Parts: sequence; structure tokens; C-alpha cells
Amino acid sequence: MTHQPHRTDGRFADTFARKPARPRRGLLPGRRVYASVLWAVLTVAVITGSVRAVGAVFSDGEETDPVAAVAPPVPEPEPEPEPVPEPEPEPEPEPEPEPEPVPEPEPVPEPEPEPEPEPEPMADPEPGPVPAENVMLRNYATGRCLDIPGAGKGEPTGKVQQYRCLPEDDNQLWNLEVRYEDQGPGGVPLVQIRNALDGLCLDLPKYGARPLHTRVYEFTCDGTTEDNQLWWFDEQDNGTYWIRNYASNNVCLDVPGNRDDAEQLHLMIFTCTNTDDQEWDIVRPEDIGGSARQGGG
Repeated sequence: MTHQPHRTDGRFADTFARKPARPRRGLLPGRRVYASVLWAVLTVAVITGSVRAVGAVFSDGEETDPVAAVAPPVPEPEPEPEPVPEPEPEPEPEPEPEPEPVPEPEPVPEPEPEPEPEPEPMADPEPGPVPAENVMLRNYATGRCLDIPGAGKGEPTGKVQQYRCLPEDDNQLWNLEVRYEDQGPGGVPLVQIRNALDGLCLDLPKYGARPLHTRVYEFTCDGTTEDNQLWWFDEQDNGTYWIRNYASNNVCLDVPGNRDDAEQLHLMIFTCTNTDDQEWDIVRPEDIGGSARQGGG
């Protein structure tokens, strides 16, 4: 590469001082053009040679692609792709309408129960033997009635006997008075047997239980379980009654002997049996007349 020497001598300055330089028309511009072209060619040649020399050093004998003189322009970055819009969710399907409920069938009414037949009215039970007033107690075996001696009132501790039945004007009427409604055996009532004329009651001596063969008397009525004046009526199959003393182990009112119909026999208590003279009827005075078993004399 050759460098053009710069002129620094005084002749060049003197020349322009004496006479202004006027370029020749048509000559100076051509030289400038040629000079510019020449410099450009030289510059390209120098750059090309330098590049080849550098490539030979770094390639270490391998063939390499020639290096371009001018670096290629940096490509513009590709625009980012627009985001793909998410697909709109499919609309949920509308729920199918629920079927209208089938109306329940109306319940079949149960048939009204047939009315139960009204029970036939039961016959009024026959009244029990007690309480009773102004009745006579007649022995079923002897036909004699419960009696106190004489024709008038008896006395306390006076005996009780059997005698012919006299429905009028005597002292053979008795009141059967309930003292305890259901305290007897099996819930039967306990009664005291009171003479309708003198107001005294059938009694055993002293208090409490008395032994067999104890005689029966009249005495002032007590009516408590502490004494032995309480009796209860035990109905038998033939409709008669045993008259049983509650305090004395429920033994029976008895006529001494065996079916002895003698008058004025003093009554006593004894073991109950249907083969002796311990069964008694409860009768009204008006029912006494004409009885086949009525005592006489």
C-alpha cells in the first residue's frame, strides 16, 4: 500500500498566493472520482485478505465456509404468536324437567266394622241372702225354727233353741246385718244375726274361737272381729245354707243329735256336713204356712 506524499514546501503556498488556483474544467472532478474508487477497492482488498488470513489460522487446515465480509443483519425477532383463545365452555345442558309425580291413589276406606251385637241383657242376679230383715231361719232336716224361749223378748246370755215355726206374734224374726262387706272367706260378707224383737245378737260365750259343742246364746251386739258374733252364709247345692261362725274356724250352727226334731233343743256349733241337721232355709213369714216340714204341737 502506497501513501501519497503530502506537499509541505513553500512553493505550493506561493503558487496559490500569486494566483488563485482554478481547477481545470472537466479535469478535477474526474480525478476525485477515480481516487475515491481506488481507495474503495484497496479497502475491500485489505479487508478480504485479513479475513482469509484469520480463517486460515483458526480453521487448522479444515475447510470452512468463507466468511462474509459484512455481517448479516440481525433478523428481527419473530412476533410472538397471539395466544390461542380458550374455547368457550360448552353450556351445561339444561336439566331435564322432573316428571310430574304420579298422584297417589286415594286410600280405599276400610269397611266400617259391623256393629257388635248387643249382648242379651242378663237376668238380674238373685239377691244374696244378706242383708235381710224380718226373716225366719228354719232347719231343713227338722223343720223347726230358730227361737228364743217364751213369747216375748229374750235376755242377754239367754239360750237359743229350735221350736215349731210361729210366723206371727212370737220372737222368731231375725235381721241379717252386714258388718264387713267382703272380709269373709272368698270375699263373702260377714253378718251379725240380730233378733228383731229384743235387738240382741246370736253369740258364743266369751271372746274368740270356741270349741265344738259350744252352746249358742243371745247377747248384746258387738259386731267386731274381736268377738265371736260374726257369721257367714255358705250356700249349698240344694239352695240351703250353712250358717258358719267366723271366729271359730268356720264351724256350723247345729241342732244337737241327728235330725232330732224335739222342741226346745239348745243349739250349738259343730263340724259342717250335709248328712246332719246343719242346713237352714231363709224364709219369709208368709211362706211358712202349709210347709210339710213345719213343726206342730
